[in-house]
Amino acid sequence: MFIGEAPGAEEDKQGVAFVGPSGKFLYELLEKNKIKKEVCFLTSAVKCHPEKNRKPTSAEICTCRETWLKKQITLIKPKLIVLLGQTAIESLLGEGKVKDLHGRVIRTSEYNLFVTYHPSAAKRFPKIKKMMEEDLKKLRV
Repeated sequence: MFIGEAPGAEEDKQGVAFVGPSGKFLYELLEKNKIKKEVCFLTSAVKCHPEKNRKPTSAEICTCRETWLKKQITLIKPKLIVLLGQTAIESLLGEGKVKDLHGRVIRTSEYNLFVTYHPSAAKRFPKIKKMMEEDLKKLRV
């Protein structure tokens, strides 16, 4: 299971996660690492596109976690949850920075989590792209 931040405009329009440019990039990385997208469930921490593409508030993250995200996790029963970026970290860990946690599996009492960067950050910054690519190599099955 992959959890991102929030739907972008295209995702909101189509009602499907990761169909915009960041999603295309993520699918390329998955394919490159021989991770079949058919066995992955992609979603976001917040379920609605925040106005003016702003970062979701803590209240929005909390509301969506309790109302939707935990239910999705319960239904899907993922072996591993990949947290894509800071908002995803906040949604399930509450705290921590991507730069400190990326590339690691974190076991909590409820979940096995793997932290990496969000694909939109990786698309914009070559250094982050390289780190995300290295992180995802660790997920090869």
